[in-house]
Amino acid sequence: MKKKAEAPFTIKIELVEGCCLSCKFCGINGIRKKTGGYKFMTIKTAKVLASHIAKTKWNSKIEFTMRGEPTLNPKRNEIIKIFRLALPTTQMMMTSNGMPLLEGDGALKNISQLFADGLNVLALDDYKVAKIIPKILKAITSLKKMYYPVDNDS
Repeated sequence: MKKKAEAPFTIKIELVEGCCLSCKFCGINGIRKKTGGYKFMTIKTAKVLASHIAKTKWNSKIEFTMRGEPTLNPKRNEIIKIFRLALPTTQMMMTSNGMPLLEGDGALKNISQLFADGLNVLALDDYKVAKIIPKILKAITSLKKMYYPVDNDS
């Protein structure tokens, strides 16, 4: 008797091939010898992928990660919206080194926008050599207070 295939717990999606860091331990070094020359997921690919996942009716978590820095993709927010529209109840997570989140409008606005566009979880890898996470934590102090208000009654 053939056993029914079960849905995966997590589907990992790569928004970018390439990273803005050159960590010695990272597997991306086997593909790329330096930063730059990134390959980005397109809006067309995101729409096709999100619709195919939706058709499966799986309840898999979506994690934007892999061997690239997802926040480097200039269309990252639009892609998050595409997946949220296709998968309204799906848990969506992004794993990032955080560096690109400090650019442009800054970490607070960039991170707030990711959540507004449909992201549920942002996991930041703390590469202590890069010293990125302390800068992000300082910048998002107001977000922390918004989501984790201090209980003055205790």
